[in-house]
Amino acid sequence: MSQKHCLYCKEIFIPHPRKGDKQETCGKPECRRKRKRETDRKWRAANPTWVKERRSKIRAWAQSYPDYWVDYRSRHPRYVEENRRQTKERVRTRRQMFAKQDVIRSSPIESLRAIQSVRWQKAFAKQDVIRLQLEGILGYLIVRECLQNQPV
Repeated sequence: MSQKHCLYCKEIFIPHPRKGDKQETCGKPECRRKRKRETDRKWRAANPTWVKERRSKIRAWAQSYPDYWVDYRSRHPRYVEENRRQTKERVRTRRQMFAKQDVIRSSPIESLRAIQSVRWQKAFAKQDVIRLQLEGILGYLIVRECLQNQPV
């Protein structure tokens, strides 16, 4: 069997004997994931009504079996516990996000100046360009906020 180049990582691999010429990726998980994403995207593009049709079938099934989830949860207490834990975590992170937004809205100038005062450490190439652009944007936003808050 001949060697091939992986479509994604470009490394040489020997295709599986049963796949032959049809195998386009090596066996690495990241390459297989990329291939799956690409084929799924192409399939969805070729079948645009599938999602809507599937959704209507699921709704029809759910109406036919209204007590399914009640019964399932009573038979699977671990599922209920895990679902409750995940829900609490989602709610907690959303509340934190909104709490931060409230602080920023209450004193936007202070928040912008706090961001502006962060000391930059050189860790990446071209970071100076990004830093200068951010400083310019922050300076503009601070001036804009100050001007908006001045009496006319």
